[in-house]
Amino acid sequence: MKKLAYCSLFLAFIGISVISCKKNEILKNDSIQPIESSNNLKSLNLNSVTTDGSILIFNTVEDYEELLTPLEDAQRPEDQAVYRDSVFLSFIEGLSYSKFKTSTTYSTLVSNKEVENYPELILALLNSDGAIQIGDHIYRLDFINKNVYVIDLINKTSSYQDLVLGNTTNSHVRKYNWDDEVIIIVNNKLGCNENARPPRHEQKKITDKIKWELLLKYKWEDTSYMININRKKFDGELNARYRWTAIGWDLYGKVTFREKTQEASVSSDGSLTFSSSWETSNIPVQLRWARRYKVKCREDVGVHTTINAGTGTALGQSYRGIRALSKFDLAASVYVDPGNGWQLANFGFADIPFANGQSYQIRVTHGY
Repeated sequence: MKKLAYCSLFLAFIGISVISCKKNEILKNDSIQPIESSNNLKSLNLNSVTTDGSILIFNTVEDYEELLTPLEDAQRPEDQAVYRDSVFLSFIEGLSYSKFKTSTTYSTLVSNKEVENYPELILALLNSDGAIQIGDHIYRLDFINKNVYVIDLINKTSSYQDLVLGNTTNSHVRKYNWDDEVIIIVNNKLGCNENARPPRHEQKKITDKIKWELLLKYKWEDTSYMININRKKFDGELNARYRWTAIGWDLYGKVTFREKTQEASVSSDGSLTFSSSWETSNIPVQLRWARRYKVKCREDVGVHTTINAGTGTALGQSYRGIRALSKFDLAASVYVDPGNGWQLANFGFADIPFANGQSYQIRVTHGY
């Protein structure tokens, strides 16, 4: 009964499919399997990262870009990047300096539910002032006003506090727009005249789409005339984004299933009580990606597909770098396993547009 109940709820629940018929077929292909993790860390040069106790320091721009960009192209195993990230982040966490996640700015981003707008790796690299030292420059990201401030390393002692304050009356403090490729501009590495594309964010949040159903518990005790009914409903949220900051970006997708259990209790004296709470579901989920993108001044990488899996939540990230994208296109489908194998989960509700027999939630495309 429990498996049947999960099946009936989830088969009508959630799914994304975008881009083209060809990519839809890629996403629907059950033969796609997650790639086993790789231990290949030859290019992970942690010796290029140090700290002076207050800020993280990368020796050169090339060192920074290499560590930020673990995938050279779309054909290399993506969860090698996940493995590298875990090693890289563990190393950074072990360095002693005041980190951005301890700052009031980070708390503000959390309170405003803006944290997921930015690459997790970038947030981990910044100090509590939102600053990082890369090569011959120090960059400070102002997440509140969406500005970036830069000083030359030779002015670190005299001008760092003005950098933090965004005090451009100090001639050593330079101000840039949030959408600029600041590292590229500051280091005079434009290299081509191709225009960058602005970041795009698509989100579909589904709530209260599933009616309350008798699911878990029905208890009747003749001696106390007590009845307990335990009911559940589900909601879900799926995001697809090109997440940009002036010192780095990524392609990002995340699906989250939540479940809410409500218990109604009737006692022998006639009193009726309710209790309920939302929590992440324990349903296995898969986020199946298809992505294509062109980094500014570089070749088109073509279509790349992979799978990210989890319990209740599945998170996917793709190629990262310091140069912006000139084109990008994202597609994703959600699969769930309610107990009888992976199945594509579709909404099938009237408020969702249809094309080619698929129910579409999100389309993130710019340039293709």
